[in-house]
Amino acid sequence: MIRIQKLTIHGWTTVGFNLEIHEALLKAKELSAQTSHSYRLVNDDLEMICFLRGGAMGLGSQDSDDQAPMVVGA
Repeated sequence: MIRIQKLTIHGWTTVGFNLEIHEALLKAKELSAQTSHSYRLVNDDLEMICFLRGGAMGLGSQDSDDQAPMVVGA
């Protein structure tokens, strides 16, 4: 299952949990487009799946720590 987390001044806060990937992605994309906050989707092991800000999504990469996330949409 997937969790939606919002970045606050105190760190990442869970705002949605036990979601299917498509439901979580749509909700997080909607939230990030409507607010100035950054959101991320994480799995049950708290591994980041993607990062969203302003409606744009960056995909997490476990293969290379020195590369920035790839932006796939605005």
